[in-house]
Amino acid sequence: MIKKIILLLLLLPLHLYAEYFDIENYEVYVKINKDSTLEITETILVNFHSQRHGIIRKIPIVYELDKISTNLDRLNFGSKNYTLKLYDIGVEYHNYNVSQNGNYIHIKIGDKNRFVSGIQKYTIKYKIYGGINFFTDHSELYWNIIGHEWDVKIKKGSFSIIYPEEISIPKEDVIVFYGPYGSNKQINEIEISSKGIHVDNIPLLLEGNGVTVAVKFPKNYLQNGSFWLKLKLFYTNNPLIILPLISLILSHIVWLKFGRDKDFIKVVEYFPPEDTTPAEAGVIIDDLINNRDIISLIYYWATKGIVRIEEIEGDGFLEKNDYIITKLKELPSNAKNHEKIMFNGLFNLKNNVVVSSLKNNFYLTMKEVKESLNRDIENSGLYYKDSRILRNIFIISGILLAFSSFYIAPIFGISNMIYTIISAFIIIIYGFFMPNKTVAGLEKYKKIVGFKEFLDKTEKAKIQYLMSQNPTFFETTLPYAISFGMADRWIEKFNGILKEPPDWFLSQNRVFHVSNLNKSISSSISRMNNYFTSSPSSAKSGGSGFSGGGSGGGFGGGGGSSW
Repeated sequence: MIKKIILLLLLLPLHLYAEYFDIENYEVYVKINKDSTLEITETILVNFHSQRHGIIRKIPIVYELDKISTNLDRLNFGSKNYTLKLYDIGVEYHNYNVSQNGNYIHIKIGDKNRFVSGIQKYTIKYKIYGGINFFTDHSELYWNIIGHEWDVKIKKGSFSIIYPEEISIPKEDVIVFYGPYGSNKQINEIEISSKGIHVDNIPLLLEGNGVTVAVKFPKNYLQNGSFWLKLKLFYTNNPLIILPLISLILSHIVWLKFGRDKDFIKVVEYFPPEDTTPAEAGVIIDDLINNRDIISLIYYWATKGIVRIEEIEGDGFLEKNDYIITKLKELPSNAKNHEKIMFNGLFNLKNNVVVSSLKNNFYLTMKEVKESLNRDIENSGLYYKDSRILRNIFIISGILLAFSSFYIAPIFGISNMIYTIISAFIIIIYGFFMPNKTVAGLEKYKKIVGFKEFLDKTEKAKIQYLMSQNPTFFETTLPYAISFGMADRWIEKFNGILKEPPDWFLSQNRVFHVSNLNKSISSSISRMNNYFTSSPSSAKSGGSGFSGGGSGGGFGGGGGSSW
């Protein structure tokens, strides 16, 4: 028992002087400017009980508003957090450095190579923008003159607030709270003049006590800052708004250096390049693997007599027509790997398959085909491998950045989340265009671009001539038009030219017309896209001091410590 008492007596002084100092006097001078900026000078007289380097003044700059701001300069969508613009920080006659630590600005005053003790005077100056609240009928200074986060006694204090222009403020429009956070106790001895207000002899403030002042000004007495001040405050509250621009610039620089293909003159090509499946052509044209690239293989095989597509009526009155794909013969031995996987996936059980029967059953095969098509492209020597690796890095980085935005929203608000998502999309988009083609790849790309240009721009007279020279011209070109996403327009160009339906596509239409064929083929593509890819479903501040206000409820404040 005696040991416990001795230990308690030994620890008691450490508790009493946990911060090693008291504040003998705390003077605050606030000059309000017409543009609503505040120039603040704090003169703190400190009495150190033991040797220390100096003090650390901690000034909060991030506050939780009573409601989400609708002021443009404070706008931070989806968040009540609001950040003041604090700048031009200085300390007289002492070394200091400034840093941000979370929601606070830390002003570390003193010399690491020198200790001080006894009475020390620290004069801190700084400016604030965004500390005035603007309401529809008035503006208001609601400021924590002496913050509530000092863990020491403040024996004496005073403050002065100077107006930008002389004005008569009624006594009821000035309130000074003091005491612990939330206290409604008021200081009544306030000197009020046309130039400002002054309070002397603030009562003793114990640890965790502070002083808050609220002053109400008439509407339009203060201006809500200049354009540049508003812009700086907006940027302070939306720090990630510049992220999309940075992402765009850096991504573009990397693309110019590693991903940009050499310019070339477009030359019209009447036929697709040899030894290139429509799936490969669809990837090369836009550096993307789309579902239509894979689906085009079925029509590619059909036009070669390997499969037949038959349109059948839907089961119900409102049901759309369905389609049967029938295997007529095996793939040739020189078929590409992605063709073989697709073909075997369709006909692994029997030689005909109803498209709707593949619902929720074929998506894994589609995934495997896409992976194989990607490998076939990689192994074709058409792209520099490093650029495709860079593409993957960009896409993965963009996806990770997009996911990180959901963690940003609760802290920085929806606006900064949106900026992050935009940046992620920019990076992902550049990733898709990053692959850089080799000489051989660029040559093939030129032919595919020239062929697509022909499909898009050619006139009917040219098609008639090519059909007279090559009766299978329609069959040869259609699969590539499908992979390019141009099937509708291309088929319609054969109106009046194509006289008989193709033998590889059996339609429900009894009377042949190109428009009917176009509708049937378009419908079949759409149905395949839906059923091939479907998968089963898996199981507070910024308020007013005159409306429920109290000590510590305003901007400003904070506290400090020694070091």
